[in-house]
Amino acid sequence: MTVARAGAERVMPPTLAPATAVPASVAPATAVPASVAPAIVVPASVALAIVGKSRSNTSGSSRS
Repeated sequence: MTVARAGAERVMPPTLAPATAVPASVAPATAVPASVAPAIVVPASVALAIVGKSRSNTSGSSRS
């Protein structure tokens, strides 16, 4: 019985290895958007700053 259990335990890691290999292959795909994200966030923050300035300008002109 112990030999069969040991055999089952030896079979389990190879079946778990592909499960860990899949995220390893997916990691670069997630790392690329992670490196692209700042490039998207910076223009987004600049756009918000421009929108904020235009809002303050329009509100200032409407007040005056």
